Formats: sequence, C-alpha cells, structure tokens
Amino acid sequence: PRTRFHHTTMTAFDLALVTLFFILCSLLHASRAQTCPTIPTAEGEININALSSKSYTAVDQVANWSFFVKVCANFDKSDHKGCDISQVVSAFQKPLTGTMCHYLGVFNAKTSVTLLTPGNPKGGVSLKYMDGETAWGFSRTTQVDVMCDETDSQTFGCASSGCEEKNPASGIINYHFVLKAKAACPGQGGGGEEGGRPP
Repeated sequence: PRTRFHHTTMTAFDLALVTLFFILCSLLHASRAQTCPTIPTAEGEININALSSKSYTAVDQVANWSFFVKVCANFDKSDHKGCDISQVVSAFQKPLTGTMCHYLGVFNAKTSVTLLTPGNPKGGVSLKYMDGETAWGFSRTTQVDVMCDETDSQTFGCASSGCEEKNPASGIINYHFVLKAKAACPGQGGGGEEGGRPP
C-alpha cells in the first residue's frame, strides 16, 4: 500500500514560537561569546571579565559630575540613571544637579586591554573604550586602569590627573579612572556573567 504523507500548516503561533526560540539561542550565544580580551603572561593569564557584573561610580564635586562605568560590558538601557541615552554604552556622566548626560565610551570591537606597564603583569591592565559622544569637536574615550590588588578592595575613582583629560592636539577628551581589583592580577581573574566580546 502507498504511504500517505500528511501535510501540516504552521500556524502563526507556531511561527512565533520558532522565532522566539532562535532569538533566545542568539542571545544565549552572544552572552557566552562576549568577553574582554585576556592577556597571557609568564605568571598567569590576566582576565578581568569577572568584573563585568558590577558597575562603578566616581564623583567629581568640583566639576559637578557623577561618572558611571562598567568593566567589559555595556549598561542596559534601563540602567542609565534617568539619563536620556538611546544606545547601550559602557560609561556615561550625569551632572550632580541637572539632567544633561553624556556617554563616554562603548564596549565594542574597538575596546582594548593592555598591560599598564609593558613587561610588568603584576601592575595590572588598562581598559580603553572608544566611540564616546562628540563635544566641541572632541571625541570622547574612557580609560580604566585596573590595578592588581590582592586584597580585592574594589576601590574606584578618578585618576590622579583628574577624571577628564582634554588633548587639543589629538582632538580627544579622555575620561580616566582607576580600579583596584584582584581580577587584574595574573592567574586571578575569571569569566563574567554579563561581559561581552564586543559585537
């Protein structure tokens, strides 16, 4: 006897389920793939991705700014502290009084991680974000020097030179911060839950 094949039609609900499945798979893949570059050294790998689940805040009372920074990750749009920033960003500033916010860098393919001092892995690493908001003809970048701290104090603040470093020759305003963390020590880091290999 002939084998009969039954043809079924995919309903709109079935199609929505399939679409949702592929979206969730894509998001899961992206979340797993997204990490900051690691640095192999003779004393062990430096991997600061374990810091990606936290956010850090610095305040410049003189300049009237609060700065919000993520390490190896972008903020969710819902976590922009009331700022009207339409895109995902890794660093932004908000006035202590007022609402005129600016984004200072984005975690993407241009993000770099390098040793703070060449040849000295115990010193920590420097994380650099590009593609911040432009202002007065200047491009904004953000630099976070993550210093090796065996006590893992997680202290965060502006660099000794100040939060804002304006360089007219290069046309760049660099926002410079220092974070002390054990993850920046060779062999002490690890993967984060929310970090990201830049899209």
